[in-house]
Amino acid sequence: MQRPLPPAAVVGIVALGLLALLALVMAKPLGLDLPPVVASLLWFLVPLTGASIVAGTDVLKELGLTRFHSRGVAVVLLGSLAMGVGMALGGEEAVFDAGLMWRKAARAGLVEEIGFRGFAFGLLFWRARWSFVAAMGVTGAAFGAFHLPMAVLGGHLDQAWGAALLTGAGGCWFAWLYARWDRSLWVPIAAHVGMNFWWTLYTAGPTAAGGGSGAMWGRVATITLVTVATSRMTPPLGRDRG
Repeated sequence: MQRPLPPAAVVGIVALGLLALLALVMAKPLGLDLPPVVASLLWFLVPLTGASIVAGTDVLKELGLTRFHSRGVAVVLLGSLAMGVGMALGGEEAVFDAGLMWRKAARAGLVEEIGFRGFAFGLLFWRARWSFVAAMGVTGAAFGAFHLPMAVLGGHLDQAWGAALLTGAGGCWFAWLYARWDRSLWVPIAAHVGMNFWWTLYTAGPTAAGGGSGAMWGRVATITLVTVATSRMTPPLGRDRG
């Protein structure tokens, strides 16, 4: 059995992992245009490597990928329908693009949840023994900060800070879902992918700070419904669950 690493070492691994992910975000603007397949593999490789250093062969369990909580996944996917309804009522036009849906919804939701919730939040909360608020806050802030250069480099300077704040808050919420649903990363993955699906389908905006009133109220409705259902269907937070 692998000897547990001291908390300081775990924090160092998380910090290095987040820096590596930031390097991937900044690669293209800095002139290194990685093929999409290579970039996606690296987004998986960074958290897998960090978690394997901490947990050895139990890396998938460490990242919350061995537990599929069907009720939690159902709750967040059904809740995400409120976004679609809100955008439809708001008069947004639906345009389905398979390639864009893969990049913006499926791939983004999967790699970001593995990297920020499964890896960063999970190691800080369960391994480094940080408080829930500290682990959630730090990783949420990092998640928001990662979206800041994306907005700026995408030419959306006017939405950059709003996008960072909203995605940071979203990152905190995804961490809460992860912890509440018995450390099943598939729940925040489903929530992230589901919400990104509707956002992409209705092309609500180039960043999380874009979109009209339908997108805004649809997002509020989804978060409210899922939060209430999760609070009623799951036991209180406990570090040792999972």
